[in-house]
Amino acid sequence: MGRTNVRRELTRNLEWQIGLPGQFSGRACAQHRLANATVDRQDAIDVDGLSATLYILSGQLPYMELNLEKDTYCYMFSFVFGSRSARDANESTAQMILGQTFKFGQPTAPAP
Repeated sequence: MGRTNVRRELTRNLEWQIGLPGQFSGRACAQHRLANATVDRQDAIDVDGLSATLYILSGQLPYMELNLEKDTYCYMFSFVFGSRSARDANESTAQMILGQTFKFGQPTAPAP
């Protein structure tokens, strides 16, 4: 499988959510979706200038999770896979997406 296909497959496995302001903050944001999983390893990563941790996890399905707070929002990124080998094969691509490609958008003014 070529690298382009790997990225395309990985983006189908990416789910990201933005929590409502104040809905998840502090530890609740950082630990979201980690409670019932086994942490296989952790990767320190900078996401658009913010320090975060990419958790490599085993749960009902193998997955990677990164949660971070910016302003009053909790950003939650989940990469879910059907096998540990698929998860592990895509770890560096997830690091690249989050650490080199992802950028937070600029706030927009409400319409008059």
